[in-house]
Amino acid sequence: MADAAKANIDKVDLNDMVDWLGTGRLTTNTGSGVFESAEGLRYATDIHVAEGHRIAHVLKHTSNAGGAPTLNNPFGVFDSPAETFDLIDEAWSIRVRDNLPSNPGDPVAFEIPMGRRVGTERYLDSNGVEQTRAAEHIKVVLMNQGDTAIRTAYPVYR
Repeated sequence: MADAAKANIDKVDLNDMVDWLGTGRLTTNTGSGVFESAEGLRYATDIHVAEGHRIAHVLKHTSNAGGAPTLNNPFGVFDSPAETFDLIDEAWSIRVRDNLPSNPGDPVAFEIPMGRRVGTERYLDSNGVEQTRAAEHIKVVLMNQGDTAIRTAYPVYR
């Protein structure tokens, strides 16, 4: 995928996403638009996101240009775009291995400690000034409770 396409992930088509991800990271059920990771996480087309596909939505978290923090909503960015889906799989593996619970009050969201820096979290301080801090957790949000379909995933500070 060309650098210009990476900067404007909203316009990326599915073939470009697969080319950029490289072979072996995600497999697909030909024609369905659903990609599955080695850990069984599924990324599908979704008319409810501007990008049209959950892969493209997650890829927004590989660049500071992908979004901006608001007062109560930080924006996480992975340090290594090429390792994004491997890191999400690693986080999910840790969640399963350690039987980590979902976030209190949110049965489809999991904040998984990685034990090392995986990205940054941009946030607004009490004066509304954007700040950045190291993120050592990955938040994985599923579409539905008990499912492995990904809504989003990104680094968070905790």
